[in-house]
Amino acid sequence: MRRLMILLVLLFPSACLAADQGDISAVAVPLSSTDPTLDRLGEVRVLGLHRLSAAQSWFGGISGLAWDGDALVGVTDKGYWLRFHVQADKEGAPLAVSGLQGGGLGGITQDSKVDGDAEEILRDGSSWLVSFERRHRVWRYPSGLDGAPIAVPLAEGVAALGENDGIEAMARLADGRLLLIAEGREGEPTSPAWIGTPGQWRQLLYPRHGLFRPTAAVALPDGGLLVVERQYTMLAGPAMRLLRLDAGQVENLAGREIVRLAPPLNVDNFEAVAVRARADGRLVATLMSDDNFNPLQSTLMLTILLP
Repeated sequence: MRRLMILLVLLFPSACLAADQGDISAVAVPLSSTDPTLDRLGEVRVLGLHRLSAAQSWFGGISGLAWDGDALVGVTDKGYWLRFHVQADKEGAPLAVSGLQGGGLGGITQDSKVDGDAEEILRDGSSWLVSFERRHRVWRYPSGLDGAPIAVPLAEGVAALGENDGIEAMARLADGRLLLIAEGREGEPTSPAWIGTPGQWRQLLYPRHGLFRPTAAVALPDGGLLVVERQYTMLAGPAMRLLRLDAGQVENLAGREIVRLAPPLNVDNFEAVAVRARADGRLVATLMSDDNFNPLQSTLMLTILLP
């Protein structure tokens, strides 16, 4: 069966991964429509690019992502959480998706961009941390994502962020401090960021690279950090780049680009990232795009092997 699945994906890029009773489907798409064999991006090897879909009305708009065992957990622009299992081979390439679940985040009004625009999720011990923009805040969910939240005290400057310029990236660093990075205003050379703990925050400035702005971050086991940046223009469409910050450079927010994905390659509005280790210790990153519940966009899942 596994050989058949691999053969289908190689011969027919639109072949579906195995799905559980049709609750969620993942259709393989090539990175390049002109070169279906392309599997390298910058310094990384691409293990898969899949278009996800589900019948549930709340599926889509995924802006934050985290692993919980073998399940991916996400939060959406309209105040929902979702999770589904990803079965992978020894290389880390997805083989099957199944078991889609979802529901409303606790403490908010669903389907409201003002109240429920969740942008990032972080597993923090036995709790979940979720950041929101428009009504800027970070909430802790100690008893499940549908339970009662507790507000995390933030720096004063967070409340002054623009409506659509809030905290897009959040990571728990190796020393226990939180790093919060806002998308920031369009046209500015930097994005505001904060590092510290509740009640003890220090402001930083995240350097911009052209029109790219930060949309997600995840801490690495070696103390480093991955940051996803997104760019969109009416003329060129969406583009994404992935930066790696070494452990000694996290506080300086100085990273180097390891991946860039732009047209004519298949790319969408990438806003989320999660990382897990495979059996040999190599790290596999999963990136997800936010389709904004727009039929002209897609929920893409990009799986890559980090250098």
